[in-house]
Amino acid sequence: MQLRKDIPEKYKWDIDLFKTKEEIEKALELIEELTNKAKTYYGKFNNPDIFFDFFYSDIEKTIKINQLYHYVGNMQSIDGANIEIKKLIQRIEILVAKNEQAYSFVDPQMSKLSTKYLKQLLLDPRAKDIENTIKSLIISKKHALDEKTSKVVADLSMSFCDNRSLYDIITDMEMPFEDATDSQG
Repeated sequence: MQLRKDIPEKYKWDIDLFKTKEEIEKALELIEELTNKAKTYYGKFNNPDIFFDFFYSDIEKTIKINQLYHYVGNMQSIDGANIEIKKLIQRIEILVAKNEQAYSFVDPQMSKLSTKYLKQLLLDPRAKDIENTIKSLIISKKHALDEKTSKVVADLSMSFCDNRSLYDIITDMEMPFEDATDSQG
């Protein structure tokens, strides 16, 4: 198999989502800035303006995170031994873990919003692009973790930065569940 560097340019796809280190840094700074914005949302999702600002900020942040992950994946495919790419992956994972930690309150607080309020939000024109997300919130409200448990999970992600390791640890530990009763009593 030929190495990418040996293939003529006219036969290569442009896989560089970021053309310069400055563009990468700018994306990382945007993610950090939006992560630091977490405290401005705490306890305020009952305000429609803040509710929608949160979701559209989150979409912007998620797009940048995904672009960075795709970029490093592409670059690793070209040169799996590139130490700069490995360092960038680590920076992204740490930033994502910090983001999860900063926003660990979101699901528990969203689950406390009334179904009536969430259905009213669906009528707002700003809900157009997040309609399915709001509907999903309505359905999953009863399954959300409480704030304390959500924070523990987010804190663990800071330690592991590897979702598979975190998943294995969480699924191996005992979690409290209410007694279940089947149709026979």
